[in-house]
Amino acid sequence: MLMKFTKMHGLGNDFVVIDAVTQNVRVTGSMVRRLANRTLGIGCDQVLVIEPPTEADIDFNYRIFNQDGGEVEQCGNGARCLARYVYDRQLTGKNPILVKAKNRVMTMHLEANKLVTVDMGIPQLDPAQIPFKLSSKLLFMTLTQLVKHIKWQQSPWATPIPCCRSAMWILHQWKLWGQY
Repeated sequence: MLMKFTKMHGLGNDFVVIDAVTQNVRVTGSMVRRLANRTLGIGCDQVLVIEPPTEADIDFNYRIFNQDGGEVEQCGNGARCLARYVYDRQLTGKNPILVKAKNRVMTMHLEANKLVTVDMGIPQLDPAQIPFKLSSKLLFMTLTQLVKHIKWQQSPWATPIPCCRSAMWILHQWKLWGQY
């Protein structure tokens, strides 16, 4: 199967964008793994697929696949690339556009300076609502063994991109820059 694609990048992430609006293509997990392979494929962090809308009040469907072929809910840098692709390829004349991802509908807007802004929704900050399980004691012990002069405090938080961020405080900063 021949398929057209575009390689894009946004803030350090690189993407393969597949237009399933103007071409008949079915993206599978095994296809994504082959495309994302940096040695034998095109190589990318994620594969982004733009599809015709399945609902009357949205403009496009947006699917995101990680390198392992698994479909995920969201990618902010990918969303900006996808919006730029839609505008550059003139798949729509609307501005803003509504795009449906796996877990939400986002509003994407092309600014006058050609930059894209994306409203990804309200972040979830209530730990009880975030699907995250990890022993903080185990995490602290493991990280302490790896980096003896850095204290990590781990706390889950959820933007529309489910993830976990680490806040880091450097102890004895002079040792990191001086003696080591």
